[in-house]
Amino acid sequence: MAEPDPAAVAAKKEKLAAYAARQGYRFGKRADAIIAAVLENDGNCPCRHGHNPCPCAFHRDEIARDKHCHCLLFWDGSVTPEEEEEIEEASL
Repeated sequence: MAEPDPAAVAAKKEKLAAYAARQGYRFGKRADAIIAAVLENDGNCPCRHGHNPCPCAFHRDEIARDKHCHCLLFWDGSVTPEEEEEIEEASL
């Protein structure tokens, strides 16, 4: 499958960033790669099967519980980049 057009990635990123800001979320460090995967998956969450448009129906509960959504695109705004790193390392 071909890589998504960089302009399409930038446009989707801008749209999702506005959503994240309204919700008090922030992007994780792998946001660009995850957003590209969303576009490759026809706008659906890359870690869910079937029709689950990003942001998927599960992200709010996941962020409330885990401080991030399953695919690591959205993080609770209170999580620092250092905490993000620790959480990711602990999950390996």
